[in-house]
Amino acid sequence: MIETLRILERQTGGVAANLPHLSDPGAIRVARKLSVFPDVSPASAMNQAYPHHIIAKVDQGGGDDDGAEEDFVTAAIRRFELGDPSDVAVGYKLVDVQRGSSSEGTAELTLEGASGVSKTVSVPCGPVRTDWRETFEALLPEQRETVTAMLMDHATDTDLCVLGGPGSGKTTIVRAFAAILGYVVSTVHFFQDMTSRDILQRRGTDIDGNTKWDNTTVIRAAVLGELAILDGTHRIPSDVLAIMQRLCLDRDIELFDGTRLMRWDRYDATRTRTGLSDDEMADRQIYRIHEAFRIIAVGEPPSAQSSRWLTSELVSFFSFHEAPQISGARLESVMSALYPTVEADAMHTLISFAEALRIESTSTVHTLS
Repeated sequence: MIETLRILERQTGGVAANLPHLSDPGAIRVARKLSVFPDVSPASAMNQAYPHHIIAKVDQGGGDDDGAEEDFVTAAIRRFELGDPSDVAVGYKLVDVQRGSSSEGTAELTLEGASGVSKTVSVPCGPVRTDWRETFEALLPEQRETVTAMLMDHATDTDLCVLGGPGSGKTTIVRAFAAILGYVVSTVHFFQDMTSRDILQRRGTDIDGNTKWDNTTVIRAAVLGELAILDGTHRIPSDVLAIMQRLCLDRDIELFDGTRLMRWDRYDATRTRTGLSDDEMADRQIYRIHEAFRIIAVGEPPSAQSSRWLTSELVSFFSFHEAPQISGARLESVMSALYPTVEADAMHTLISFAEALRIESTSTVHTLS
């Protein structure tokens, strides 16, 4: 199917039609997820590895236009009868999370598939001990599905991207993911004028006036095995974030001061082959990227008002998950349960006002929602 998608992309002008290129890392993620979790539908795996259905909404004015022309990925999914092209169903329910000792740094996730068969997978985790069940059950059912899908991608050694508008619950979902796995969280807040140096290393001076390079939060998280949150990825130019390509795809990167970070297995193999100690490797400015290190990018989907920041290069970095948009009667039901003393008419008026702000085209008004 992947090769057919590439042929269709060339024939129909996938990139010219504002869809990013389907990269090899994306195709590998689909195959890896289907091999580990057989109850996931191929269409769902494809939609998370390659978010064509999210990007296509920009050309449909942000809505779900049934009369809109299908993109080539949707057409291919229908042609091969791989399921509903809009399917993002998880296919599994999270049943249990068992933590090993703090020295092991792993957790056992047990998930029950739609077929009734359970699957237990070992995943890297952080050192913080929490009650995963309390965290998980505090979420809305829609949010539990999203977190479960993220945990499944984590089990396939994949970095994540959570997309959603203001107030859609992106932060809640990311915090729940981190809490369930006991991660220490390091957050980088992105802004429009950010440069690549702000992501990896910043130039400074010491007390003697000599130039020095200071590692950023992302680099420290990579070495310590923390969860790096890239908050507001839609705000920066796509070529700035592209500097993280090798870190995301290869877990290997050379920094501006000559320091090299190596994926854990390559670092261990190099150390064994050379007989060097960790201190001797550090003297050569070579450091080990921790197995548990993960990246979660958080941003708003591309829209007619914002830049098309999900380029072919960036799409290859992550597996994508949409924060479920709770609106209308469902939102009223949730809010009424949380605040039972508020009158129904007042709650309805408040929610209607917030939703009216959300569909406004002005970016300032949109943010207020």
